[in-house]
Amino acid sequence: MWDVNPSASQQLGFFDLTDKDEVQVRGLAWSHDGAMLAVTDYRKSDGCISILDPWHGKVQSQVKYSRSYCNDPCWSPDGRIILVPGNDSVINVYAGDDLT
Repeated sequence: MWDVNPSASQQLGFFDLTDKDEVQVRGLAWSHDGAMLAVTDYRKSDGCISILDPWHGKVQSQVKYSRSYCNDPCWSPDGRIILVPGNDSVINVYAGDDLT
């Protein structure tokens, strides 16, 4: 992640989500307050939704799933729910307890 301000132009954070598996990042979405970043990925046999705190370089939480590829996550306006559509025509719903 980079600060695009021309006077700053510095790397703000780096997240290695590979966990020694080949990973395809499928989607990214900023929370409405800009504090968190939701990332969906697909690994060899399953996938993961990661909630990142890019400002402090931390992975806040991860939820593994194994049903299908998941795509672009979407935060609810209050930031407590994330919807993630899958390639199997299912919309996965993750709420506060699932994300911590």
